[in-house]
Amino acid sequence: MKIATADSARRLVELERIAEELMNRHLTAAREWFPHQYVPWGPALRRAPRRVVLTA
Repeated sequence: MKIATADSARRLVELERIAEELMNRHLTAAREWFPHQYVPWGPALRRAPRRVVLTA
């Protein structure tokens, strides 16, 4: 069991550097975006509101 644990720890140490490099690359390349900038709200806002009558 100790062999697997030592092997797992070694692999995590090796992957840590790679994961850090990839995360830094992502953070420098990613652009901030907001969903409300891509949704065409104009047609929805120009549409006449409907009257909804609720009955029991």
